[in-house]
Amino acid sequence: MSRRRALVLLVPLAAAGLAASHIPWEEMTEADWIYALATRFSLVDGHRVHYPTPPAELAKLLEARSETAALRQLAEARMELGDRPGALLALEKWAEAEGPQAWAETARWAASHLQMATAFRAAERALPGLPAEAKRALADERIGWADQHPGEADPIALRKARAEMFPDDPQALEEWLRALEKANRLAEADQGLAASKTLTPERRLLLRSDLLAAHGDHLGAFQVLDA
Repeated sequence: MSRRRALVLLVPLAAAGLAASHIPWEEMTEADWIYALATRFSLVDGHRVHYPTPPAELAKLLEARSETAALRQLAEARMELGDRPGALLALEKWAEAEGPQAWAETARWAASHLQMATAFRAAERALPGLPAEAKRALADERIGWADQHPGEADPIALRKARAEMFPDDPQALEEWLRALEKANRLAEADQGLAASKTLTPERRLLLRSDLLAAHGDHLGAFQVLDA
C-alpha cells in the first residue's frame, strides 16, 4: 500500500494534552474510531478481505463527523484527492480547535508539502504555547525553512526571534549575530552583542573580535583583544 494512502490517527495523551501520530491504514485496528470509516470489506473466494475506503467517499464521511479529530483525517483525504486548499483549510480548523501542538504539526505538514506561507503562519501560532524543548525544536526548524525559502520569511529575523525566545542560550545569540555579520550588518550585530546579557565579558570580547575578523577588519579584531 502506498504511503500516500496513509491516514492520520490522533492518540490523546493526558500528559501532553494532544499527541498526533501518522499511522498507516494497514496498522489501524478496530479499536480506532476511524477504522469503521476508513475500511471497507468484501468477500473474495469466500474470504473476507478489507481495503481502504476510497478517498472521495472517506472525505464525505469525515465531513459529516463532529469530532475535531475528523478534521485532521479530512486533511489527508482531501490531499489524496488533490484538493490542497481544502486540506489546508481542514488542517487549520483542526489546529485552531486543538491548540499549540496541533499548530506545530500543521506547520510541519505544510512545510513538507511546500506550503510555506501556511507553515510559517502555523509555527507563529504554535511557538508561544509549546513547552521549552518543543519550542526550541520548532524554532530551529522554522529557521531551516527560511534558509531554504528566504522569499517566504527572513532567516535573520527568525534567528533574532529564537535568540529572544531563549535569552539564556548563547548559541542562539551567536548564530543570530554571525548571520548579521554575513549579511554585512555589522552595526546591528554590535548592538545585539552590547545588549546581550547571556555572555560573559570574556566571551563577548572574543565574539566581537571574531565578528570583526570575519568582516575583514583584522586590525580591529586585534585591538578589541588588546584593549
